[in-house]
Amino acid sequence: MPELDYSLMNDTLDNFSFADIKLQNLGPKTSDISFDDSHFVEDILFNFDISHCLNSILKPLEADDSQILVNSSTSSDEISPLKSSPIIEEKDESTPINSPNLNATSIIKSPHIKIVQPESEKLPAIIPITEQMCHLSSWSIPDPVLHKYKLKNVTKMFHWQCECLSNSRVLHELSNLIYSAPTSAGKTLVAEILALKTIFNRKKKTIFILPFVSIVKEKMYYFQDLLEGTGIRVEGYMGSYNPPGGFAAIQFAICTIEKANSLINRLLEEGSLADVGAVFVDEMHLLGDPHRGYLLELLLTKLRYISLKVESIKIQIIGMSATLPNLGELATWLGAELYSTSFRPIPLFEQVIVNGEIYDKDFQLLRKLEPLVDVEVDTDFILQLCLEVIRDSYSVLIFCPTKKWCESLAQQLSQAFFKIGNSQTTLGELLRTQIKSDLIMEVLEQLKLCPTGLDSILRKTVSFGIGFHHAGLTMDERDIIEGSFRNGAIKVLAATSTLSSGFSRLT
Repeated sequence: MPELDYSLMNDTLDNFSFADIKLQNLGPKTSDISFDDSHFVEDILFNFDISHCLNSILKPLEADDSQILVNSSTSSDEISPLKSSPIIEEKDESTPINSPNLNATSIIKSPHIKIVQPESEKLPAIIPITEQMCHLSSWSIPDPVLHKYKLKNVTKMFHWQCECLSNSRVLHELSNLIYSAPTSAGKTLVAEILALKTIFNRKKKTIFILPFVSIVKEKMYYFQDLLEGTGIRVEGYMGSYNPPGGFAAIQFAICTIEKANSLINRLLEEGSLADVGAVFVDEMHLLGDPHRGYLLELLLTKLRYISLKVESIKIQIIGMSATLPNLGELATWLGAELYSTSFRPIPLFEQVIVNGEIYDKDFQLLRKLEPLVDVEVDTDFILQLCLEVIRDSYSVLIFCPTKKWCESLAQQLSQAFFKIGNSQTTLGELLRTQIKSDLIMEVLEQLKLCPTGLDSILRKTVSFGIGFHHAGLTMDERDIIEGSFRNGAIKVLAATSTLSSGFSRLT
């Protein structure tokens, strides 16, 4: 197999090329495209040297487990068994398989061939699930890590998690994996177990890609705690920070998209990409982001190409998201196994409010809200809905588009709670009963101990059981706010998408 010339790879789209890749239909001129632009690199055509690379191209993209590779127009009576290496029957003898006019794309898209494995190599895609397999102790996880999971009350997986992990092609053949599950269903645990297997079983390094700096920091601290005592060094690549000693000194790197792309490029230049065993991409729907999606697409394209081109490099790509719309297309692009579930540990009921009328997801009218007598101003009935939820001893999470919006809404609600709480009304009695002053005082004391001290706006809102959460808060402040929301001290939390990206930690 020919050696790959890494020098042909760079991040300037004017000069971007692999040894055998062509870029087509870029839309705007490449001179007008930069990494600050929102254009996608589309229609990347893999023009491999078929005579050298056919098997390595097609094997990860096989779509069938049968023992026969035939022309689709061939009848079942004409099918002959596969005896040794894969056989390709050509529909037109005038176009031999080694023809320079035949490229990998035409082979992959052709309806007239299919790829198979001999009987001896054939494995079932999903291993039958047993009750014992759902216990973490059955997955060869080191004892210190199992102990950490036990301290977090995680000793057993959901059935869907075990089923997703039991794909033999993912476990034994190191196939790529794309999976989708609703928010808070436990997607991250699947990635964690695959990452642990990569590090401890394969003795390879792992890269975990997350969308925001704040989430990278949080996951870095989480994995550092989880892997404490195992000898595995976990570091984060974010903003201007690069860990001391570089990638050579760590086994688990957690990066933003931009940092991950730079890291992969550096490893290519140094010729050390073979040290990486798996790359995990959380929130993979960001491939469609108009500002950053093209960079993630470019990164995955490089990894996919290198893994196919260089035999010594086998990087498993694991992608996850709760909102992937075109799972099949994405899995085909990456040559990945696909898993999807609609399982939710807690049922979700979707409703919408329009002019004070509440409708279900089928837009059937459920009820009409009447303005509260004790409330002067209640825009969009947000205050009334919050009070209804608090009355039933539950908490409210409100997502806002901006940091300023979060703080403004939290202050408005806290002012309303102050007025209602001081009134001798039914609603006033409700708030005095549900909002625990001793828990709130404890939260305020914790916030005072933060390096930045107690934020003045947080002091005003938290005093009435209302908080806000966004990337402008420090990690300490966010941890305290999240913990307070979990234990019920904070009844209403206004947050940006920073929290939604890691929402499962609140459940």
